[in-house]
Amino acid sequence: MEHYLHYLDDDERKTYEAYRVEEKRIEFLLGRVFLKNLLGVRLGLQPDQVRFMKNAYGRPYLIPSQAQPDLFFNLSHTRGVIACVIAPWDKVGIDVERTDHDASDVMRVVFVEKEIEFVNSQLTSDAKRQAFYRIWTRKEAVMKAEGKGFSLPPRSFTVPLEGECVSDGKYEYLTYLLIPDCLCSLVVKKPEP
Repeated sequence: MEHYLHYLDDDERKTYEAYRVEEKRIEFLLGRVFLKNLLGVRLGLQPDQVRFMKNAYGRPYLIPSQAQPDLFFNLSHTRGVIACVIAPWDKVGIDVERTDHDASDVMRVVFVEKEIEFVNSQLTSDAKRQAFYRIWTRKEAVMKAEGKGFSLPPRSFTVPLEGECVSDGKYEYLTYLLIPDCLCSLVVKKPEP
């Protein structure tokens, strides 16, 4: 992986070095390499020339000299999987999560009562786990689309509980099984016409 480190600027290098788990370091580095390659093609730049700045909540954006009015992105990674979206809308978010373990113990902290009841109403443990991750990936994608991450409390809003491709009037949601045991949700808030 060392030969990819030149893709990282000083801030990214600090983030990379702050990871204590090697797997997380590799995910971060490869996510940046993947993203910078995709953006470099769109911008006509070498990938290691693509540079980001962060908003007050830590969401990366292209630096002003590289920014384009119809070029936005979001990135997610988890346990060996990287997902990226590039879109013409600023309010775009993506989240990918492995679904091979039960994480429902955090529901009371991140879900509203209606969402908890929906997960608990599922008939099998697998259906409960899938419902949990559908809601969770959608919530995290919304928090990322808004550019606020966990500064936007996940209990302060709800997301659609069912369906693969749905809308709640504010956001468009696409949730799908990326690979076995790995769910991905993409969220877009299109600007008003």
